[in-house]
Amino acid sequence: MRGDDGRLAPEFENVVLDTHQYLMTAEMMGCPQTVEGYDDFVRNTYAPMIAEMSEYFPVIVGEWCLFNSVGCGVDTHGGQSVLNGEEGAQAETLTAEQKRSLYQGVAESQLAAWSKGSGFYYWNYKLLTGTMVGVAVTDAALHEKTADFDFFDYEADETKPVD
Repeated sequence: MRGDDGRLAPEFENVVLDTHQYLMTAEMMGCPQTVEGYDDFVRNTYAPMIAEMSEYFPVIVGEWCLFNSVGCGVDTHGGQSVLNGEEGAQAETLTAEQKRSLYQGVAESQLAAWSKGSGFYYWNYKLLTGTMVGVAVTDAALHEKTADFDFFDYEADETKPVD
């Protein structure tokens, strides 16, 4: 996307790069399936890529999430689930507190990396739980506004049917 002068080529003016960054993709690229492995990969692979591209045009992380093999308790082979043939762990391998720590850690790493760009959107989708939750945050103009979500707790109203 660079011109002869090394700067953004004229035909790419007014372009916004929408990139989708997932830990399961990092796993497929050889990222160790540990909290430290995820943190290192996000800081040393994803963040520099976003920072470099941001020198030329706005970059948003149009999709990201907290899904990872450690949280599932089984190697998901890049994001496979029971929905597409991958069996999950037979029993929980992490306590609720360990999961909370895991997800907070990978969220912090990713949010720091995504802040190198112009904005980001948390991917949400109703899968196995029957619950659909999402948070979208972006400040494409000046990086002066932030949103901070320390904890989200969802409790279903079991007296109402699920659509």
